Amino acid sequence: MSARNLDNVVLFHVAVSLWTGQKKLDNRDIDNDLPKDLGSLGHKKTVDPKTLSPMATVKKAMEIILSNTGIRFMGNFYAVPVNRLKEVSSALDSKVAEGNLIRQDFLANYLTNVEDWILRHPAWADRIRPVVVPKHKVAASINFGYDVFTINAVAGHSDSVENHSAKMGSQLLQEISEEINELYERSVLGKDSVNRRIRMPFERLRSKMFGFSFVDPIVLPLVKLIDETLKVFPDDGPITGNELSKLVSCMMVLSDEDKMREYGSRIISGNTTDDDEDDAAPIPIQAPVQALLIDPEPDAPAVAAPAVPTVAVPTVAAPVIAAPVIAAPVVAASSVPTVAAPAAHAVAVSVAPAVAAPVAVTARRKMKVAA
Repeated sequence: MSARNLDNVVLFHVAVSLWTGQKKLDNRDIDNDLPKDLGSLGHKKTVDPKTLSPMATVKKAMEIILSNTGIRFMGNFYAVPVNRLKEVSSALDSKVAEGNLIRQDFLANYLTNVEDWILRHPAWADRIRPVVVPKHKVAASINFGYDVFTINAVAGHSDSVENHSAKMGSQLLQEISEEINELYERSVLGKDSVNRRIRMPFERLRSKMFGFSFVDPIVLPLVKLIDETLKVFPDDGPITGNELSKLVSCMMVLSDEDKMREYGSRIISGNTTDDDEDDAAPIPIQAPVQALLIDPEPDAPAVAAPAVPTVAVPTVAAPVIAAPVIAAPVVAASSVPTVAAPAAHAVAVSVAPAVAAPVAVTARRKMKVAA
């Protein structure tokens, strides 16, 4: 199965470089107490950090898009299901364009911002002005883009790549459990009612898990668990009572990799108890309506998720079980349909995070970044 994992994903890398606006303190700086907003941790700031923060926000948004759809792979890469390549690339293209606009605006006002910063710290003007970085060097330090790769092992040296590929299932479950625990502490813990907007992160996690259903047979039963939980959410008003109990029960399963594996294995093997059964009919697993790549703020107006093509999977018959009612037969990884990646011109590149064995890497695309 691990060999097929790499056939079903593409690797994304966020190729963003930012300028810090800081220079190392010299001996005169160390001998004097710099204002807290001017110097810290061995560095002094040559421009207001607030003018730089919008670019850092764009970089973070790009990482969130990849985290919401993919999983970490080989350190600095994100593995994303190949059938979401177009969708994710489009979202990243939008952020790259946004970042370049912010970059252009920052550079246009750079010298003015430096002078404003010096005026705010007149006593330190003779310490700031000599270390101000020329505008052209600042421009060269700020870039927005991303890379897309496929990766295959070199013949005779496949062990390392196989090991990374085999760990994708555990990586997926680990990332799901981490987010569920954060969501529980933030939105559920200690409450007797929960806002229905918790559906949005659940739908996003459901979409992410469905996309990676090929990495481990237990993933589809977990997707079904989320489907059954979302089914009981009220059409309006908060989630309370029995519905809240089912939500908490679902989150407890998804909060730990061992619990997820135990639950999925029990469903696959059919080892359910009478106490686990109720009269609700099982729901076939279906491709999700695509969730938003970035969750809106809790108080933000609801935004409809964009419609994108989905991948159909066979209806799965299953025994009826407890609340939430979930069951699924053994689903082999080979039964999950895959979508071939678009053809691309192959070029030789090198991958920064080295692996134990040589690997052959094919670059599918690199964003063009404005100068």
